[in-house]
Amino acid sequence: MTSKNLQNRSKPYWLLTGVTGLVGQYLLKDMLNSGMHVAVLVRPGKKQSAEARIEAIVQRWESLQGSLLPRPVVLVGDVKTPNLGLTADQTDWVAGNVGHFLHNAAILKFFGPCHSGEPWQTNVVGTQHVLDFVRVTGVEQFHYVSTAYVAGRQSSVVREDDFPENPSFRNDYEHSKWVAEGMVRAAKLPHPPTIYRPVVIAGDSNNGFTSTYHGLYLYLRTMALLVPQQHRDEHGKLLTKIRLPMSGEEQRNVVPVEWVSAVITHLLKTPSAAGKTFHLAPKRGITPNELIQYCYHYFGSTGVEFCPELDGQHPLENDFASKVFDSIRIYQDYDTSDPHFDTKNLDKYAGHLECPVLNEEVIKRYLEFGERDRWGKAKPQSIESMFDGRECIERLSEEFVDLLQHLALECPDQPIHNGKTSGDQSRVQQIGFQLLGPGGGPFTLSLTPSGNVHVQPGISSQPPLLLQMSVRSLQKWLASDYTQRRQTTALWLQRQINATQGQSTL
Repeated sequence: MTSKNLQNRSKPYWLLTGVTGLVGQYLLKDMLNSGMHVAVLVRPGKKQSAEARIEAIVQRWESLQGSLLPRPVVLVGDVKTPNLGLTADQTDWVAGNVGHFLHNAAILKFFGPCHSGEPWQTNVVGTQHVLDFVRVTGVEQFHYVSTAYVAGRQSSVVREDDFPENPSFRNDYEHSKWVAEGMVRAAKLPHPPTIYRPVVIAGDSNNGFTSTYHGLYLYLRTMALLVPQQHRDEHGKLLTKIRLPMSGEEQRNVVPVEWVSAVITHLLKTPSAAGKTFHLAPKRGITPNELIQYCYHYFGSTGVEFCPELDGQHPLENDFASKVFDSIRIYQDYDTSDPHFDTKNLDKYAGHLECPVLNEEVIKRYLEFGERDRWGKAKPQSIESMFDGRECIERLSEEFVDLLQHLALECPDQPIHNGKTSGDQSRVQQIGFQLLGPGGGPFTLSLTPSGNVHVQPGISSQPPLLLQMSVRSLQKWLASDYTQRRQTTALWLQRQINATQGQSTL
């Protein structure tokens, strides 16, 4: 059990939406690893509670990185509901603890009934609810994950500081995100919003991981399912006869998710970047010809022709071509149209974070992961049983309060308040607990003037003491001998009263 003093910061929490999506999962990991105080807004799933959904994400990261992570404060709600579906108590908690809002939730559905279904309900109505909530709760800094494709169809360079008027859109997704970004820009916020515009996001370039099979993964899945079924030519190659209506040298703006998250997290923690717009785009995209060549090598196939003279037509010359074009029809408007996105702001504030190149090795990882995951149909990884961290803290609370009152009587000359000694201030009345591991989370134990104990989620902005431990360690400690535990705790708290800076171990 370790302790350290917190900085005197008001409203230290970041509230993140869209945490169960691909980008959101990486943002949660990167924000927690960087020491940020994180709260998440999440809906229950069909088979899991909101808390279990977050626990599954955090446990996956802990397994990959081999170390425990803090848990975020989980707020059960939905951006499509007024006030985000939060109770009055939860709203009050946000108002008192959240200084930054990162709105990342979005639906990547290309077509839907205008304003009555998706993507409009999440991308537009949800964003309006978020903006209303931000005003009600007094959140000072607002960050919004948009998309570079609010530019619609563009033949000229798209500048970061531009917001096009009435562009021509390929689909409802682009249109809905353009409307939503316009709402963010027009909102009366305490400070100008910071806007992040990623291009097409692919999986993790290090291990191929994805939790969604849109974009590039749709093409790879189509190839993985269809190519092995084809006949071999005289050279033993799988013959995939298809003519594509493009030159094959068109630049496709695709970036890996871990880079997107790393860049956004860096910019979140860079005060001088606040209020600006950033294109998260590669210096050089991947071309269809490169992708086809990588697939040739992976599958041992051949037979694709690039035919720009087809002028957008998809010739259904055989069963393979018919199935391919049918599978990727949703993306046909992007065949020969992908703008060049300026990255002047990005280069200035995050230029040291170089975007990984989607080379043959990365594409191989994507294909291998997709096949292991059965293209999203593999059984989800089971999560470790969750302990009740709050129950542990409540069991601990009476013991700590009793000791704090006892120490206050024994140390009349050294009262402590908010980490500072002062003769006219009250004594220690709050302790923050950061419980790591399954069922953990941040909690604040408070002693009211009447001597009652109150436990609430989240770490208070200025607790005099912050304890960090695993839930298992706390459970083991609670099961130890009461007398010995009380003596150890008393000695530890005594050191904290006498030396309010530095670290101590219990």
